[in-house]
Amino acid sequence: MTTQIALNYSRKTIRALVSSEGIWWAAADIYAAHNRRTERGDLARMSPDHLRLCTFATDAGPVVLTCVSLEGVAAIALGLPSPTDRILHGWARKQAAVLTGQHGFPPPALCLTADGRLPVRPPYKQAEAYEAWKKLAAQHPDAKRRPANPYEPSLYDQDPSLPPHDPEAGVSAITAMLTEGQRLMDLRDAERSAAGLPPLFPQD
Repeated sequence: MTTQIALNYSRKTIRALVSSEGIWWAAADIYAAHNRRTERGDLARMSPDHLRLCTFATDAGPVVLTCVSLEGVAAIALGLPSPTDRILHGWARKQAAVLTGQHGFPPPALCLTADGRLPVRPPYKQAEAYEAWKKLAAQHPDAKRRPANPYEPSLYDQDPSLPPHDPEAGVSAITAMLTEGQRLMDLRDAERSAAGLPPLFPQD
């Protein structure tokens, strides 16, 4: 059975679905709790195993939102300034420990984030959590962020803060940015060449 719950985070509400399969947190609520719009580009870097579409009941009827696992919350936390990153990650882990305990499951282990990075490092004074982070870092010395997949099906939600997901628009924006960057590099090297200087961005 799946249960919809509303969790209090810094006087804001973050919705989640709890079942035997785990806890799935509404990404839109996590971003909104920090006065941010949902960053689909960041969600697109998460493994499909840590993303899913979930239906939530609202006064206006059901709404489908992109949800993330606990490791997904950890990935979102990395995009926040300090100490908010630690606050969100620590809060989510505490909530997960309570909720999994209620369902008879062991507390969640510390893992890489949903996009393949090390989670935010706990402060030294939290000795147990800090040692667990050090052990994880030693096990994954080459941990790095996954490439984005804008076509991930779980991104096609009904987030009220965003227009409908259009991966082609995202790809076009990235292409335009790269093209403009190349134009500026070519212009700078042309100026240096005219001045008899070697290029800053030599072409292979």
